[in-house]
Amino acid sequence: MEALIDTSFLMLMAEKGRNIISMIEDKLNDCLEPIILKSVIDELVKLSKQKGKRALYAKTALKISLGMKIIDAGIDASTDEQLVKLSKNTNLLVVTSDFEMSRKLRETGCRYIYVNRVGKIHLNL
Repeated sequence: MEALIDTSFLMLMAEKGRNIISMIEDKLNDCLEPIILKSVIDELVKLSKQKGKRALYAKTALKISLGMKIIDAGIDASTDEQLVKLSKNTNLLVVTSDFEMSRKLRETGCRYIYVNRVGKIHLNL
């Protein structure tokens, strides 16, 4: 199953040091094929150039993303708006750890998986 991965989820994976994708796959009983927008990579690169823990997490998140499919949405909008529009137009689900993003996805009728800070997985398929 293909899924769009957002910045917050990659940062959570980097921070927790766990393969949360495998945990999601176990819960779904299905393989997850992560897709990352180019704008997500751009956000991580920008964060990685700062100082502090967030920069270290962003660098780790970039390493995590290396084996994932990267696409350009071709939509002139913020990353969150790109994810919502692409999900709505293609029916791809979005994996996020950003509560506000999960709210936007729910309000627009998009499918998503929300993973909170402690690693609890919430499915809205």
